[in-house]
Amino acid sequence: MTRDSDLPTLLAVPLNYISKYPEGLAKLDDKTPVNLEDSGNLTNVSSVLEKICAFIQHNMSQSQNIAHIVGIQQRIVGHEGPLALLQPNRLYIRQGPLLEVAKEKKHAFHKRDFILFSDLCVITKVTNKGLFKWKGAIELKDGDVKDAPDAGKDLKFCFEIVTSNGISYKFSAKSQQEKLGWIADIGEALDKRYQLKTFGRSIDQLLQREDPSDPDRIPSFVRKCTEYLSKNSLEIEGIFRISPDALLVRESRQRIDMGESFEEESQRCDSHVIAALTKQFFRELPEPLVPFDAYENWVNVSKASDDVPHLWKCVSDLIDQLPIHNRALMKHHIRFLHAVSERSQKNKMPSLNLSIVFGPSLIRPREESIERSLDIPHINKIVQIMIENGD
Repeated sequence: MTRDSDLPTLLAVPLNYISKYPEGLAKLDDKTPVNLEDSGNLTNVSSVLEKICAFIQHNMSQSQNIAHIVGIQQRIVGHEGPLALLQPNRLYIRQGPLLEVAKEKKHAFHKRDFILFSDLCVITKVTNKGLFKWKGAIELKDGDVKDAPDAGKDLKFCFEIVTSNGISYKFSAKSQQEKLGWIADIGEALDKRYQLKTFGRSIDQLLQREDPSDPDRIPSFVRKCTEYLSKNSLEIEGIFRISPDALLVRESRQRIDMGESFEEESQRCDSHVIAALTKQFFRELPEPLVPFDAYENWVNVSKASDDVPHLWKCVSDLIDQLPIHNRALMKHHIRFLHAVSERSQKNKMPSLNLSIVFGPSLIRPREESIERSLDIPHINKIVQIMIENGD
């Protein structure tokens, strides 16, 4: 930080420090014996702080997205007519160099800087002054992105974007990993790819592509995750708590969202990656298993009583009131978490720890706020009771 730092950077400094608190509390909690009362208090405080940090981060991310798009637009030159990159719901995703395979001459290419937004790809050439010279744009709506064969000795790791009207653009990346990253990120913005997605889709949307005769009627991805973890991972210490390499999780998620089967993916991954994918699935449901409209009822039940038998009776009634598919998935997942908690002597994940991991994903408000984050201990209490009675 220098004296010349701009005002937004200076204002963000205290918020950046807040994000370090949960990490410090987590380290302290790890060294606190589970049977001590302080352990439960520490985990609850840590959970509340994580929620507050997520709320702050979300709002900071929105501001940074706007600033990023405006900054890019200010550096673009050579565009004919007015340019309005800042649009409602448009997100900046990534930027980087690619080789655009020339259509007019074999093995020829153009060096380009590729700027990817959630609905648009902007193709530019970086000038000597660090500006972006406009070379065109690709509308992503109803298009497709796919792997492509090498186009020459210097044009390896290729992929192709095909627009809705059949126009094809071919690009060469620096490596296989970079190519997969571009394909996945572009795929996120394509309506056609959305049909393959597992993460971020509603339960009803996922069940539309499931076998209607399946008596479980829960998303097959969840069932396969829990079957895999039940078979291979119940006694692994820190399962669901120890975070695997973020890049491995991201790549695995991308392959699944591009249509790769769970069976193929599970051959590449270890248990911690599968556990992380399970957490992401519930965290990214557009609406949690407890619908937004029922949030207040569930939290108020927890606030009203500490009598466990009475609370369990009230929660059981609330579970019965869930929509049929939500109820089926909730019961399935809670039974699985109960099985995990029964091996807590070895995996160090009793019901309290599991409730802290999954509580805020299973029960969350429509609008996140710092005030709502104070409900987390009550949410965790409900989920803990469900897990303890989940047999």
